[in-house]
Amino acid sequence: RDAVLCEVTGCFLAANRNDLWCNALNMNPRPERFLFLDADVIPDPGYVETLEAEMVALGCDIMGGVYAMKQGEDQTSVALDAGTHAKKMTAEEIHASPPSWTSPCLLVATGLMLIDFTKPWVEKVAFSTRDLIEKRGGQFVTVNDSEDYRFCSAARSHGAIIGVTRKIGTIHVGRRDHPFKGGD
Repeated sequence: RDAVLCEVTGCFLAANRNDLWCNALNMNPRPERFLFLDADVIPDPGYVETLEAEMVALGCDIMGGVYAMKQGEDQTSVALDAGTHAKKMTAEEIHASPPSWTSPCLLVATGLMLIDFTKPWVEKVAFSTRDLIEKRGGQFVTVNDSEDYRFCSAARSHGAIIGVTRKIGTIHVGRRDHPFKGGD
């Protein structure tokens, strides 16, 4: 397969992802697939083929892989849209789900994400964040929506079908490695 590698090194994730997205939108010819792979996510060999096969099998526009979050507490990169917030799924919940699946409320992170770039909605979405301070129960708390999940919500609002597969093992590199054991 032909592939083009683009790298950005800025510190604003949403802006970086938008730069990469615009680069791909402006390519001639435009690529059929767009892969996000963060520098700190190491997937098992054959991950592109697995993402592609599962995307086709489920008829998805976006197929995400699973990786452990650095914050711990068994949280993964996969969440469900709970209306007012994203509820991250645990590794236990992921392993209790089918190996690959889709849901109208599914949100996947861009650290390992394959996108069907032939769909019209790719010209209508962008990455953005939402950061607020709210008072809850007498205490001020930060509220933030990640660019990943907001992207998924925007794509879904334009008809995108989002899927996830746990068939790929990953390591999320940080001060210590955060592995996710993939498999059927």
